Amino acid sequence: MLFLARIHPRKHVERFIDMAKLLRDADVGCECVVVGPDGGDLDMVKAAIRAGAPIRYDGAIEPGSVLRRLRQAQVLVLPSHDDQFPMVVLEALSVGTPVVVDSTSGLVGRLSGSAGARVVDQAPGDYAEAVTDLLQDRAKATDAAVELAEREFSIEAVVEALEHEYAQAIGGDAP
Repeated sequence: MLFLARIHPRKHVERFIDMAKLLRDADVGCECVVVGPDGGDLDMVKAAIRAGAPIRYDGAIEPGSVLRRLRQAQVLVLPSHDDQFPMVVLEALSVGTPVVVDSTSGLVGRLSGSAGARVVDQAPGDYAEAVTDLLQDRAKATDAAVELAEREFSIEAVVEALEHEYAQAIGGDAP
């Protein structure tokens, strides 16, 4: 499992840490890794590791390494609150990495119902359950993640959505 974001209070890395403990206790058998620059909560992450949390911190990475890192992950978990358009989620989907996001994400409407994504409430147990669910059929989740990225976030899909929005704004039909 991968948390890849700025380690800032609004990203709620503590939920990821608590989820990792639940996955360990359930003997799910996955590695949980935090990657990202300090945004104020890195000391908390390091303290959790010293206290025995089943996570690893791999530091910050260069932007050019993000897709490679996402390809290596089984699931991207982004527990950030009210994150309107988290690019890392789109990047994960584009390389076939399933995602778990908070129900306050601005992408909820586009992610809900896909076998490649799970939308959960803020409880660490909800995250752990979603991860376990995605791991049950990883091949299906991977294929669904790529399909979701192409259907909802490809340049063609974005252009079509914008044309529709503009047409609605001016009271006409889309071209």
